[in-house]
Amino acid sequence: MARRSETLSASTEVAIRPEFADRKTTKSVDGRDVTDWFCEDFTLAELQSLKCREAEPSLRPQNVRYDGTEPVLSLADVLAIARAGCVRTARMVGVCVRLLRPARFEGLGLDVVQRLADELSIEGYVAPAAAVWVQVSEPEALRAFGKISPVRRMLVLEDKALASDPATIVAAQGAAQAVCADQALLIDFAAQPAPTLTALAQGLRAAGFQVFSRTARAENAFLPPPLRRGEQPADRGDVQKLIRALMSAPVDGLATDVPADAARVRRALAAR
Repeated sequence: MARRSETLSASTEVAIRPEFADRKTTKSVDGRDVTDWFCEDFTLAELQSLKCREAEPSLRPQNVRYDGTEPVLSLADVLAIARAGCVRTARMVGVCVRLLRPARFEGLGLDVVQRLADELSIEGYVAPAAAVWVQVSEPEALRAFGKISPVRRMLVLEDKALASDPATIVAAQGAAQAVCADQALLIDFAAQPAPTLTALAQGLRAAGFQVFSRTARAENAFLPPPLRRGEQPADRGDVQKLIRALMSAPVDGLATDVPADAARVRRALAAR
């Protein structure tokens, strides 16, 4: 299921679907009680019957007009879109798959690591050169995936304290070929005369990892203070400066909600 959370109310219309009213429940997630609709309580067909909605309408009110117009996609749907893009553009279009909380799902009796490996194999992604990366924030899950699939693996650093610990680099050895982290962990924006890679990013490179940036977003709420513009969290900041710093550092890849801005920056850098 192509969603960013195991809960469904924020990004789908599940709350207004009367046939699913009894699926709302309270579960413990990361040591706290969460009341919502959980994806593991639905079949794939039921999930695909749901329509998507903007998960953060206060930050992206312009997207609310699309609420209820698109269905939830499966992994097979996403891979098919990527392959169609390859044909349409005559370029390689890959997919970066994020496995969320595999340890939690394992505790529920759901081996999502094995299921992902099986699905990618069925779809023909069976080589290290395949146009797909698998992202996980749990090193043990990545190691388990690496034993059953040759697809490239990327460790996501979410805990800032962990990410700043040199032992993190050692822990990632054997789990992944690349590491993905927030921009603030990868780029020193105070460096002169231009932003540069942080000590953590340089250490990852020296250890043989590729370095990727997590999603670059345009809203102030997601940008470092020097790049914010205006007073409101939803105001658009200088995301192009952020992307320029990432591409110039350079990182090996980045995710972004504003691909047009990223393409514009890339063209400008290439024209130098």
